[in-house]
Amino acid sequence: MAAGFFYGLSCKMIAFGFPPQEIHQFLLLEADSKHFFIDIIKGIQHEPTMIVMFGDHQPAVEDEFFDEVYGVASIDVPARERLMWYETPFVIWTNYEQPYQGMGRLGAVFLSSYVLKLANLELMPFHRFLLEMSESIPVVHPIGCYGKDGSFYSWEEARSESCPYQQLIGDYECLVYHHCLEREMKRQGRFWVLDGDY
Repeated sequence: MAAGFFYGLSCKMIAFGFPPQEIHQFLLLEADSKHFFIDIIKGIQHEPTMIVMFGDHQPAVEDEFFDEVYGVASIDVPARERLMWYETPFVIWTNYEQPYQGMGRLGAVFLSSYVLKLANLELMPFHRFLLEMSESIPVVHPIGCYGKDGSFYSWEEARSESCPYQQLIGDYECLVYHHCLEREMKRQGRFWVLDGDY
């Protein structure tokens, strides 16, 4: 699992003088989560099952921790580096044979689409679009996005004509807006027709 990730974070907490009770609580909760996950896996044997475990943020620590790590106030950390605060490990486990897929960086917005695909479930047009988009832009976040080559783009940069992903980002924004309003639009008998296979 991600023990190395959490161990590294706890070592930084110790190095920066966090109170022992906060470090103890952090390590205890991390160990509890690991044991809970193992217990769930042991209890699943008969039905084909997929378990997805991820967090939408790193463990809660004081802003001063990040200030110390970077040597500057959190507000002054460049957007590209602030994205690190939201990186968390995830695991997709099955009790049936599934080929290993190292996904590298993957934005949480794409995770549900990958899970549906791995489970061989029907993909809605929105999920098919997200899977295709993830091949070019594997990380999308309110702070910005990463292209497949590792280049970071703030939202302002991603919307500019100089960005190779401008059209894809524009389509994504329209589809997210549509997806969020879909239920209300269906109720009112209104919809948009998309070009392409989406």
